[in-house]
Amino acid sequence: MVTDIRECRDRACVLVRELQNTDERFLEKVIELWSLGNKIYTEAWNTEFHIFGVVSSDTEHLPLQNVRDKCSDRYLVIADAEIREKIAHYAKDLEESYRDILELHG
Repeated sequence: MVTDIRECRDRACVLVRELQNTDERFLEKVIELWSLGNKIYTEAWNTEFHIFGVVSSDTEHLPLQNVRDKCSDRYLVIADAEIREKIAHYAKDLEESYRDILELHG
């Protein structure tokens, strides 16, 4: 578990670099980045981590990797389409956040 602020900052940069390369485990990484932002700042709203709280809230009904095997194939097709829509919808804000996190914490 990441507890030290420096470790949180380093882990955030690792996650951002991963998200820049792939959408694999997007939801889990967004949730973790939101958590890391709150550990770094105590309150991550209105920081470079803000968008991850927004996306987490907007996608909280979608299945995480650890429950996907319990979902029907039909539901997963719908859920995956919605995840892609959310990624596209928030793309500009996510890219800005990625850049800011790497600049401020990298």
